[in-house]
Amino acid sequence: MLAFENVQPVQTRYQKKPVSYQVDMIAQTLRQIKDFSGSMLVASTGLGKTVVAVHVALHLRDEDVIDNVMIIGPKSVRSNWQREMREAGLYCEYFVRQAFDKANSKQDSSLEDFQEIQKSLDQQRWLLIIDESHEFRNRFKHDLFNMKKQPSERQAFIRLREFCQKGQENLKVLLLTGSPYARDIDNINNQLFLLPHTAESQALLPDYVDDARAWTVRNASEFVQLPVASQLTTPHVAKYYGQQEGQDIYIKFGESCRYIPKVILHTITFPLIFATELTDAILNGCFDLDSRNPMFREVLKRVVKVAWVTSPSLFKES
Repeated sequence: MLAFENVQPVQTRYQKKPVSYQVDMIAQTLRQIKDFSGSMLVASTGLGKTVVAVHVALHLRDEDVIDNVMIIGPKSVRSNWQREMREAGLYCEYFVRQAFDKANSKQDSSLEDFQEIQKSLDQQRWLLIIDESHEFRNRFKHDLFNMKKQPSERQAFIRLREFCQKGQENLKVLLLTGSPYARDIDNINNQLFLLPHTAESQALLPDYVDDARAWTVRNASEFVQLPVASQLTTPHVAKYYGQQEGQDIYIKFGESCRYIPKVILHTITFPLIFATELTDAILNGCFDLDSRNPMFREVLKRVVKVAWVTSPSLFKES
């Protein structure tokens, strides 16, 4: 039985002890994994997602829930993750995310290791950590040169879905990101799709409906209400966990203090040159392409608008 209501430090040589807000986030993440086998943590850069993830893994191993850790993430941070896991005494398999979109193991030999792990999922228990999960915000392929009403599913999603289905009893999933949302709500839902499908379903016979138990939201505000979601922002940490020193606020990390930067955003409005002329040109279709593909036309319009508003001086010179 898992008992994560009050998280106590795990006896380990891992030197990075969690600070107060991280302790709370670890406890919340563990509760979500206990109840739903998965969790998605959205945290601003610099708040310590890696530290939280390592301690989550340590607690799961200490409670005899997992045997090993698998991480899918960017190539640039592979050595960092491997070092953190090694210092914590955790066995870790690291896969670069681009490998999962390859056609087969001939294009990326690491897929052979992944397939071997998948074959033994009924014998070993894993925590799957997907770092920078926003890189999986697009589930379907969109090709400007071959637009389809129903584009094919990315190979990465096919592989990971099969992996999660095979490891229903022996797999826990943790998603980490600082920026889950880019264009539309599908960005978030595509990432949530990678969590174990343990949501309540409205379908009459959910076991016979594809993806009936996948986690989804209708708008961004619903995300933080999901029982598998956690969000941690710098303003929240500063307000509830910060310590005051004069006019400054800092967070204590061991023996060092990290100060919260004071950033004030201002909106600046400025007139665009040739506003009337370019507006008329865009509305009258002067930048349309002779193509049946509507996306081509929209892309060109977007390029024109971006160039117009971001480089007005260069636009004027040309």
